[in-house]
Amino acid sequence: MILGVILASFLVIVIGVSQFTQSVKLTTTDTAVLQQFVEASYVKHFDDYYHQHPFERFRFATNYDQLSQWVRESTPEVESAVPNGIDSLGVVRYEIRFRKPLVSWRVNDQQYYVDTNGVTFKKNYFAEPTVAVVDRSGARVEQGTAIASSRLLSIVGRAVALATEKGVKVTQIEIPSRSMRQVYLHGDGIPIVRLTTDRGVEYLITDMERALSYFKAKN
Repeated sequence: MILGVILASFLVIVIGVSQFTQSVKLTTTDTAVLQQFVEASYVKHFDDYYHQHPFERFRFATNYDQLSQWVRESTPEVESAVPNGIDSLGVVRYEIRFRKPLVSWRVNDQQYYVDTNGVTFKKNYFAEPTVAVVDRSGARVEQGTAIASSRLLSIVGRAVALATEKGVKVTQIEIPSRSMRQVYLHGDGIPIVRLTTDRGVEYLITDMERALSYFKAKN
């Protein structure tokens, strides 16, 4: 009986040690990432979480969704933190996935990036987006929250793509201060084009092409 208790206790200890997270190792597998991230600057946010939730250092008790949410709120450029196996005894690997910018977004001389979900962040690990948005709407920006609807971002992205197909090199998209239904398209060698967001983008760009062709023909 004593031997059984000792063996059972030893087994519990072994399982506890094998499940315990002493530290974390961070990796990213996205080949599009262009610069090395500083691992220590992200590890400290995991440490802060475990400090607040000490029992969750045991992996069977870890709320991974809550942990990922904590890291996202602490570092808005992180889209998710996903457990990715064991690196060594007590060391757990996490894969962090960074947000990919759809556009760069400038508000009050502050540079932000916005992903496809409209979420803003400041640190970009990918190639600089080709579309720059200057926001004069006066909207308040907080990192990690949505500054633009997915519909508006879709309109901006589609308008730039279609304008490029028509031979217009878009240099900037401007959101004016006194209109909620317009965006201004700036391009090389063309006047500013005001696009209304309540119409189909294809119709808008077709009208733009016709207008520019008319102005060119009439000098």
